[in-house]
Amino acid sequence: MHRKACLIFNPVAGSGNSEQELERIKELLSSQFELDIQFTTKEVGAYQLTKEALDKKYFEIIIAAGGDGTLSETAKALGQTSTPLGVIPRGTANAF
Repeated sequence: MHRKACLIFNPVAGSGNSEQELERIKELLSSQFELDIQFTTKEVGAYQLTKEALDKKYFEIIIAAGGDGTLSETAKALGQTSTPLGVIPRGTANAF
């Protein structure tokens, strides 16, 4: 049985090809996780997407794939919860 994971993906993070990176991430994680992929936009950031995922009480883990901002927002939204955070650094500097 696969664990249920929400992947918060920032498509504009870093300087690589985000479509190729997403395909590789899905390839690597799909054997272990049933992924629900949520994309950040200018209007909806990682914080809001993470809060919405937590409200569903469906996911066993939240995985953030993006730069420092995406990772920080996701971690902040998880705050005092017991939901694990997975990190896939895709930023330019990855100082997180």
